[in-house]
Amino acid sequence: MKNFRTLYLVIAAITYLNPSSIVYAQPGDKEYFSFSEALTNSAEVYRLNLRKNSLKELPQQIGAFTNLRYLMLMQNNLVSLPNEIGSLAKLSELNLRKNKIQFLPSQFSALTSLRTLYLENNVLVEFPTEVFALDSLSALHLGTNRISHISKSIKKMKNLGVLELMNNELTSIPKQLFLPNLTYVDLSGNQISKSPRFGSSADSLSTLNLHSNKLRSLSTSIKNLSHLKVLTLSQNQLTKIPKSIGKLKNLEIMILSGNNLTKLPEEIKNLKKLSLLYLQGNSFTKEEMARIRVLLPQATVLF
Repeated sequence: MKNFRTLYLVIAAITYLNPSSIVYAQPGDKEYFSFSEALTNSAEVYRLNLRKNSLKELPQQIGAFTNLRYLMLMQNNLVSLPNEIGSLAKLSELNLRKNKIQFLPSQFSALTSLRTLYLENNVLVEFPTEVFALDSLSALHLGTNRISHISKSIKKMKNLGVLELMNNELTSIPKQLFLPNLTYVDLSGNQISKSPRFGSSADSLSTLNLHSNKLRSLSTSIKNLSHLKVLTLSQNQLTKIPKSIGKLKNLEIMILSGNNLTKLPEEIKNLKKLSLLYLQGNSFTKEEMARIRVLLPQATVLF
C-alpha cells in the first residue's frame, strides 16, 4: 500500500495543482512567529505563523489583525477557535492541520476572502457548514477527521475546485458534492458502499480518488465526467465496470487494483487517451488479460 500511495501522490501532482488556487506571498511581506510581537503592529501584519507552539487556545486578540492574509496554526493543541476569528475579513489562507478542532464558530462564515482552508488531522465529526458561506473558497482540505455525513447544502460552494475528504467515516456521498468547478476530489479511505451519482454539472472534474472504500458497483453516470483524467477505484469490492466507462474520452490513468473483477467491458477500447491501467489483485484469466491488451494497444496494462 505504501507503493500505491507514492504512485498516487505522483499522479496527483500532475493533475492537482490549479494555478488559480495558488496564493503567492507578496514581496516584502514579513512573516511573524511571535504573537506578542505581531500584536504591537497588528495593522501591518500580513503573515502570522504560530505553528508548533503547543497552543491550547487562540487569543481573542487575533481579531486585531484586520489585514492578515495568512494564518498558520498547524500542529498545536487547539480544540476550538474564538469568535474573533470572524474579524479577519482579508484572510486568504488558514492552516489548522494537526490540532484537536471539533467544530468551527458561527463567525467563521464571515471569512469571505478565504481561498484555502486546511483542517486535516482534527476531530471534526460533522462537515463544517460554516464554510458554505465562503464564496471565495477554492480549496478545502478535510482529510483524517471523523466526518460521517455531508449535507446537500454543499451545493452552495460554487467556486470550490479542490476537495479532500480522505480517511473519514463517510458511508455515502450526495450527488450535490460534485460541483461545477471541482477539478480534484479525494474520497479515499472511507466506508462508501454505494457509488456516488455524477451529475452533468461535474464535467470539470479531472481527478477522482475513491481508493479503499466498499464499493460493489460503479454508477453508469460516470459517463458525465467528460474531462476526467485520473480515476482511482482500487481496494474496493467491484465485480464489474459499467459500459459507460467508454465515454471518458479524456481518461489517461485508471487504477482498478484490488477488486473482484473478472472482465472489463468492450467499451474500454474507446479510451484512446488511456496510457496506464492498473489491474493487479483481480481475477482475470489469461484469455481476458490478452483481450484487454488488444482493446488498449496504446496503454501500459499491469496485472
